Amino acid sequence: MVFQDDVMTEGASNSRPPLLKGHNYGFWKLRMKAYIRSIDERAWMTVEEGYLAPNKIEDGVTVSKPRSEWSTNEFELAKWHHRAVNAIFGGVDSRQFSYIQNLETAKEAWEALQVTNEGTKAVKKSRLQLLTSQFEVLQMGEEDKFVDFQDKLLDIANQCQALGTPISGERLNWKILRSLPKRFKAKVTAIEESKDVDVMSIDELLGSLQTFEACMKPKAKNKGLALKVVKEASSSDDDEEMALLVRKFRKFMRKGAKSSGKYSRDKEVKKSFTPPHERSGQAKSNRKVQCFKCKKLGHYASDCPSGDSKKDKKGKAMAGYME
Repeated sequence: MVFQDDVMTEGASNSRPPLLKGHNYGFWKLRMKAYIRSIDERAWMTVEEGYLAPNKIEDGVTVSKPRSEWSTNEFELAKWHHRAVNAIFGGVDSRQFSYIQNLETAKEAWEALQVTNEGTKAVKKSRLQLLTSQFEVLQMGEEDKFVDFQDKLLDIANQCQALGTPISGERLNWKILRSLPKRFKAKVTAIEESKDVDVMSIDELLGSLQTFEACMKPKAKNKGLALKVVKEASSSDDDEEMALLVRKFRKFMRKGAKSSGKYSRDKEVKKSFTPPHERSGQAKSNRKVQCFKCKKLGHYASDCPSGDSKKDKKGKAMAGYME
């Protein structure tokens, strides 16, 4: 894959050619062709058709013509050829330059780089098959950004074009529409119903989908904020209810503790401060009481000191109940 930082090392400048690093040959080839043609159409002509230095025939033998004998047109053609050579030599890194440094003409250098980076016909065919396979299986993921998917697809298309087998606009359009995730379904349906996809320009399709995705993001963001506010409000309500419940429980416990303490203290105080005459009166009244168990006076059957058996205890309990 061609990376933006690599292919734009020299920038899109009219004064400096793009830089070839091997893996970006498809991009470089197109850019270099445009760059050389911007110098002059005759410069590109020397790359396509080749260049032969002026010569003449002496005594039936072809020999190089001395520059002093060159015509104006021959000087002009040589000038454009050398500019093409300079552009190619200046547009490659040191490794690529080693493949062409001993070549004389722009055509030879161009073809050498082409074979080195694209390979022979068999190699080109193999690379095209690989690119075609990548093109067919490429799909945009549910979480992917459209611009990333677009870059991958167009990179494959550009490499195929550089290898001499361009992908048609119609095929690109349908590939894009069939590779989008579910969130684009409504937009895809609208495009298919309102546009002729076969003749629709790739730029129009890409722009339409980019705009659609850009409009989707604020809605998703607002939805997330609303959900967050609802969750925070719900959490706040729960916290308030819990705090109220805790306060009520603590209040109840304090009230219960006060009541229990007051009852115990009142009972103890009442017992501690029972007047002596009341206590003696109670003792006198007990003297007339007869125990149903031992038939003695002065105590109840429940307080009878005689007997520890279960039967006695049962009887004691019954006697106490009867009393």
